[in-house]
Amino acid sequence: MHLDHPRRSIIQPPDSLRLKAGAVRLGSKENVGEHSTKDFEELLVIISGVATVTVDEQKQTVRAGETLYIPPHAIHNVQNDSDEPLQYVYVTA
Repeated sequence: MHLDHPRRSIIQPPDSLRLKAGAVRLGSKENVGEHSTKDFEELLVIISGVATVTVDEQKQTVRAGETLYIPPHAIHNVQNDSDEPLQYVYVTA
């Protein structure tokens, strides 16, 4: 998967009931910023690169081919600490 834009929606309401998905590309040292998906669960699927994901102040490294579950109400951030681009897909429901 190659992304021409930093963030691209794949599906969201009204095309689905609650499901929302998108693709994100982060350059070196970029991050999405701390946020919460409130009542929604989130799944990250790393397509390429290495992500440093902070969930409720706990850092985890997630590599290409790996996934990470983020529970509802968790404050989280996705950071690209490497010199290579990071591409991932997120799904919330």
